[in-house]
Amino acid sequence: MHIRTLKDEGGVVIREFLKILPKENWSVAYFPESFNAWIVDHRHLPIYQLLDGIKVKIMEMNAHRRQKSLESRRHWDVSRSRNFLFEVHGEDSVMVDLQSCTCRCRMWQIKEFPCAHVLVTILKNDKNHF
Repeated sequence: MHIRTLKDEGGVVIREFLKILPKENWSVAYFPESFNAWIVDHRHLPIYQLLDGIKVKIMEMNAHRRQKSLESRRHWDVSRSRNFLFEVHGEDSVMVDLQSCTCRCRMWQIKEFPCAHVLVTILKNDKNHF
């Protein structure tokens, strides 16, 4: 998802959140392990092959995440509890509080970047309600 689309779809809440989110945490959302560990098999290669290997890994990761999100989103339903409090219903129910920037899965608090529950909450609800 492009950052512009996220801002457009998320409305004021996501734009305000992104203003306070430390940019150094953005990469954590896309690289669950250290970057050096992620490219260990390519580090010894000449620069062109190193960059090509990284590009292929990123493309594969994005395709996998896109497929995973499409599968997950089909099964998740979101209900509003109060102003900024939502419940995401799937295999397990997870509470999302957009005002306090918290999710019951704790990934939003740990990584300081919106988790899938937060994104599906924003996308499945009318952005004018935020």
